[in-house]
Amino acid sequence: MSSSEDTTLPLFERFRDAHINNLIGLMDDVMASMGDLDRSLETAVAISKEFTYLQNIWGAFYDPTRMEQETENKENDQEQPDTSVTSFQFEGRMSDIKS
Repeated sequence: MSSSEDTTLPLFERFRDAHINNLIGLMDDVMASMGDLDRSLETAVAISKEFTYLQNIWGAFYDPTRMEQETENKENDQEQPDTSVTSFQFEGRMSDIKS
């Protein structure tokens, strides 16, 4: 609008036009920020995919849950005496007594 049109418009319409122009500028800023955010999220997703690949490679060499299970199994084996050897020795003695 030109300045001559501004003076012919009522006060309400001039304020309305000023606020509309202000809102248009703010919406442009929001849209630009949304574009920046979208690019940042795309970058974050791409980086996380790279880490997933590295995680799979590392998992081939190191599996902490499997290692914990193996440690627990070893501890359980150490805590429980080997009863098969004891019963075999006991059976051997019983056979000696019977003969």
